[in-house]
Amino acid sequence: MENLWLVILCSLAGGLFSLTGGFVLLLTKRKGFNPGEAGFAFAGGALLATAFLDLIPEALQEADGNHTLTFVLLGILAFYCFERSLHWFHHHHHPEHPHSAPFTTMIIVGDTLHNAFDGIAIAAGFLTSVPTGIALTLAVAAHEIPQEIGDFALMLHAGFSEKRVVMINVLSSLSTTIAAVAVYLGGGHIQLPMAALLGLVAGFFIYIALSDIIPRLDQKQEDNPKLTVALLFGVGLIALVTYFLQ
Repeated sequence: MENLWLVILCSLAGGLFSLTGGFVLLLTKRKGFNPGEAGFAFAGGALLATAFLDLIPEALQEADGNHTLTFVLLGILAFYCFERSLHWFHHHHHPEHPHSAPFTTMIIVGDTLHNAFDGIAIAAGFLTSVPTGIALTLAVAAHEIPQEIGDFALMLHAGFSEKRVVMINVLSSLSTTIAAVAVYLGGGHIQLPMAALLGLVAGFFIYIALSDIIPRLDQKQEDNPKLTVALLFGVGLIALVTYFLQ
């Protein structure tokens, strides 16, 4: 347990450093460049690429291929039911904003879970050795930057203020530290169903991209190729980061 403070420091730093991309997005917005729909499209590509190029392959490794895709399917179905229930509640209690609450709530839930998995990875690295833990912290932080750009863009698109977007993402990033400390204190004896959890989150990301983001882009795109380029850029950036950090 002598490295506990190092685990706390690294997981905090990794979680907060991953927000760099989001802060850059806010700065460019304040200087007159509003990413608007392009940022929304980028987020869709980033979510799909994270699911198919990162989460699902990692889940397959964890479970040796057993039942992983079943959990991806369950994730899609579970979040569909979750969104339907949120729509029902929101229509009955807040009819003036019928669409924003379910979408943004799911984004926050998914991002928080993903950050928690990052904390588990960091703790596992420190349980192996300090250099491994530090290397994993850097890899996690770098990998999360493009996805955080997408998260910031989605929340801004949903009408959240800049301050609220920053607050939500900073609080969400703390799940990295909470998970890292819990696993490290467990000494590696906590056997979490990682393949199932990764599969569920992958299903969530796929569902959000295909049910919420891409259909909205189809409605607004018309003859604007920039949105397609932004979506493909989101996929490409995640693909490059994933490739170089493997």
